[in-house]
Amino acid sequence: MDVDSHVSSITAAPSARPDETGPLQLQLVNWPLRDQPRRSIVLVLLLILVSTLAGLASESVSMGLLAGSAALVASWRYWLPVTYEIGPYGIRQLVFKRVRRLSWRQVGRIEIRNQGIRFLPDHDPAQLANLRGLYIYHPGREETLKHVVSYYMESLETAGSSSRPTVH
Repeated sequence: MDVDSHVSSITAAPSARPDETGPLQLQLVNWPLRDQPRRSIVLVLLLILVSTLAGLASESVSMGLLAGSAALVASWRYWLPVTYEIGPYGIRQLVFKRVRRLSWRQVGRIEIRNQGIRFLPDHDPAQLANLRGLYIYHPGREETLKHVVSYYMESLETAGSSSRPTVH
């Protein structure tokens, strides 16, 4: 089976006009554990190494387990699938049953990266603004993602929004 079919699905063709097929929408599933098996093996080995070194350095098995558990929790985005739904009302991020919504009007700045797009709430490129941002990583489908996002950014502009996001 094609890896790309595991990574994402499109509910409306991105090249189609919205009035022909309904609103343009995109659904992406990001799960590095499944999509990047080599990196997954390396990460598991690093977690075991951190846990072992912490246990040996402190001469305590419980400290090693604590360090390994902390590293495991800190890397939660790697272990859990994250679904992104991009549509006319904004972006929805779903992890288990927790939903984070980001409307298009809440996007202050967009940074286009090699394999995804970062959405930031502030126009100002301050260091701490990166902590509140949302990064949608999607290798192999960058053009589709850019097309859908640019469509909604243009619709914000035509609607006369005074708070148009800056694109970098």
